[in-house]
Amino acid sequence: KTIRIENDGSIVESMSFKTFRFTEIIKEDWETSELREFFETTRFMFVLFQKDEEGRQYFQGIHFWNMPLSDLDTHMKNVWEETVRVIRDGEIVRRITSKGQRRTNFPTTSDNPVGHVRPHARDKTDTYPLPVQDKVTGLQEFTKQCFWLNNHYVEKTIVKLE
Repeated sequence: KTIRIENDGSIVESMSFKTFRFTEIIKEDWETSELREFFETTRFMFVLFQKDEEGRQYFQGIHFWNMPLSDLDTHMKNVWEETVRVIRDGEIVRRITSKGQRRTNFPTTSDNPVGHVRPHARDKTDTYPLPVQDKVTGLQEFTKQCFWLNNHYVEKTIVKLE
């Protein structure tokens, strides 16, 4: 995974992973879930690029990392469990804004220090079927979503590695 570091040392972008299917994730349990297995068995190679004061990016280095079980079996587990609950209960959409935007009940960056869920699709018509109709909208399919690592978590992880 490529990570761009701003000239002040911050990381602006969260890190996305592959989309999950709503109808499949609700059949899993945490211990054997695709997400847990992925983070438990994957060793990441972070390729770091740092911006300088003029905005130019230069190669800073490579770091290898895997998610500590202490983060995986607490924080990521909480994100996964809340995601599954929201899907199972048909409570994906919390409200629709005056501009027609759908605000969801999926975990956000402010809900969890490690990860969150948000769209990972071409547009809102790039969807997967829902196992349960959404209670607010009546939709039977919804925009593809994926798990993300929070930018601040990635930043903290890199700082630990250096």
